[in-house]
Amino acid sequence: LPDDGIINIEGGHFNDILTITNLTGELTLRGGVNQAATYLEGSVIVNGTQAALNFENLVFNAGVSIAQTARVRLSESVLNGGLSMIQGEALQIENSVLNAGAVVIDSGEVNISDSHFTAGVVLSNVEQVSISGSVMEAGVIVNHSQDVVFEDTTFESGINILDSQVTLNGSGADDHFDVTLTDDPSQVGVSGDPAPTLSIDGGGGADHITVRGDHGLVSVDGGAGDDVLSVAFPYITPSDLQLTY
Repeated sequence: LPDDGIINIEGGHFNDILTITNLTGELTLRGGVNQAATYLEGSVIVNGTQAALNFENLVFNAGVSIAQTARVRLSESVLNGGLSMIQGEALQIENSVLNAGAVVIDSGEVNISDSHFTAGVVLSNVEQVSISGSVMEAGVIVNHSQDVVFEDTTFESGINILDSQVTLNGSGADDHFDVTLTDDPSQVGVSGDPAPTLSIDGGGGADHITVRGDHGLVSVDGGAGDDVLSVAFPYITPSDLQLTY
């Protein structure tokens, strides 16, 4: 590793597959150092790292696969291939664009800020999730995950919550939440324990909040502004639902 732990990469197209394993010291791969874009055309594979790994200002045109790693951070980057993490300690994404699906499974923490997702996102068995200031164009699935918080995030499609604890905090603008809760084993793959819980705070603005569910505990606070609420709970009793308007 370089003494400062930073490898600067000039602009251009790089076709090789990049594999990073057994990393013992923090490493940063920083693209565009000559003011030209750096394109990684081959797959990126990260496996078994012991130290933090940072990707900065890169364009990934193939998939990024992360497994059994310490913290991985992607910043100021564009991902045109899929992103997957399994058994990772932490994933951080900031100021980035993801144009293909992202899947995180059996991992510790996910922190996403000021990023744009044009394809679907799946979070399964993740201990802690914080997503803020971001745009989700496609569907989001949260499965068997706890302490999941979306803050000031725009959803252009629905959210499916499976046996998870999720908080949605809106912005001062007109927010649109379309959420489905379930603990149906046929949809999750394992028995539903605990039941999903959902807390929505719409904040200011004229919010549209739609919630559907088979089971769960739900709290909805529309906040200031003229809000529209639509609920459909086949099996949720009035005691399970708290509304504030």
